[in-house]
Amino acid sequence: GSGICGLPIEIGRCRGILPRFHFDASTGTCEYFEFGGCGGNGKNFKTEAECLANCSSAVVLFDVCLPPADKGPCKRNTIRYHFERSSGGCKQFIYGGCRGNGNRFRSEAECLATCKSLVDLLGVIEPSPDLQFPRHVNINSASSEGKQDDTQRPTLNQS
Repeated sequence: GSGICGLPIEIGRCRGILPRFHFDASTGTCEYFEFGGCGGNGKNFKTEAECLANCSSAVVLFDVCLPPADKGPCKRNTIRYHFERSSGGCKQFIYGGCRGNGNRFRSEAECLATCKSLVDLLGVIEPSPDLQFPRHVNINSASSEGKQDDTQRPTLNQS
């Protein structure tokens, strides 16, 4: 899922040189790096296409920036920031320390850097009272024409 998209790059503890791609949230692109072959954190994709399918701007927008803040079930009470779509800004909230969702950042600056530019770039459909997310996101217009998607997350057509 897109949870790995925000992790830092880890080349791993081995000394191989395997071509890989990682998602750079600041640019919204997938970039080349050399993976050592073992260890690491899973934030490495064999192809740029695989990276984009997992971490494209639309995936990050829907999985990270649009869900409401979620404290989670634990009780650690850590200050975090979440993107608030109604104001277009980032607000502080108390995170319990486990679970929750991807709309959780260590700083307001990190939150804004990740979500504000995506919302400005892609635009956000204002929610209707009965609908949490837009029903249809057309990412690959040629391959998704005429399809309606009632899931809460956009689907990326991999070809």
